[in-house]
Amino acid sequence: MDVNRNRLTNQLTFFMPKTKLIICILAGETSGDKHASKLVQSLKSRLGNLEFYGLGGPELIRENVRIITHISKLAMIGLSGATKVFPEAYRTYKKLKKEFTENKPDLIIPVDYGGFNLRVCKLAHKFNIPVYYYIPPKIWAWNQKRVHKLRRFTKKVFVINQFELDFYQHHGIDAIYVGNPSAQEIKNYKFESDFKLKNGLNPNDPLITIFPGSRKKEVSFMFSIFLKAAIIIAKEKPNMQFMVARPEQISEEFLNSFCKTLPFKIIFKENDSFNLMKNSDFLILKSGTTTLEAGIIGTPMVVSYIVDSLSYFLGKILIKAKYMSLVNLYLNKPSVKELLQKEVTPDNISREALKTLNDPEYLADKNNDLSVLTQLLGDDIPSEKVADIIIKELKATTVN
Repeated sequence: MDVNRNRLTNQLTFFMPKTKLIICILAGETSGDKHASKLVQSLKSRLGNLEFYGLGGPELIRENVRIITHISKLAMIGLSGATKVFPEAYRTYKKLKKEFTENKPDLIIPVDYGGFNLRVCKLAHKFNIPVYYYIPPKIWAWNQKRVHKLRRFTKKVFVINQFELDFYQHHGIDAIYVGNPSAQEIKNYKFESDFKLKNGLNPNDPLITIFPGSRKKEVSFMFSIFLKAAIIIAKEKPNMQFMVARPEQISEEFLNSFCKTLPFKIIFKENDSFNLMKNSDFLILKSGTTTLEAGIIGTPMVVSYIVDSLSYFLGKILIKAKYMSLVNLYLNKPSVKELLQKEVTPDNISREALKTLNDPEYLADKNNDLSVLTQLLGDDIPSEKVADIIIKELKATTVN
């Protein structure tokens, strides 16, 4: 009885702290904002009396996180894009330094966005603030020398891709695979069975959806090429229907500016990626997290990526990854067609789409590969596992 009473006393001491627990969370991009918000939810559900501040966007704002700099001011594309956001990044760094002095957090949780967040990790180290890095930068893919910073300035690293784990652990980093957020989100997602009808489409005709990216620069690079590919496809398949996945931060007016001369109707759909993927026969994608989501759902695709010349030149020197799409990295084979830079042409995109749609054996091979993905991702819920680990460590520190 005394043992149980002591245990309960320790738990109450931790879960009802005398002062508010302050957490700095740093998400510099749209996907990071989404993942960070779920982690905030998980932490709130386990602990009361929390205060959050940091970098983020609409998702973290909804969780009442005090935003120092909005992600819209930090968005960049390509390695050279960092120079364009440097002034704002520098101002943000100064703001954080001031916050650490006046409102020192109990811990810092960077989420992806390695170029900036690794610098904050170093700053946190100077202030003796523990860092729990959720979704570390893709050091295994490029500029691997950064691994030394990650090892020195972080307490623990949470990875969401199983194939990353060996790399980080090999370099002496306390890394843990916590599951993949996309896998869990899709597993529990309620798809619309009448999606096509609700969106003015013929349920019996095939559908191709275009994902042009979540940044204006990405859209400017690739959307017109994707649309030209769609025109080629439509000539061979007149009953083909087309939709475009529109991110919240990209206006329909901006996307429409590329579509004025299209010979067919195209429908924009905002923030409904999973239903678009599930109901499409083929996807034309910009490289990113959406490729893994599409792979988990099981929709065949072609993946494209274009960056400016300087970024491409630097990338050829620094990038070590064998593939650019997460699907191929997981499967360790070119299951998904990848197009990079000059390879991103209407002919190449339409050729892959038509081959997939017209060749049953080719389609079957793609589907077989994609069916393996869910087995590799596991069943853990990342935000909950990360929250549990952080709280366990905080509790141990407090009790000791």
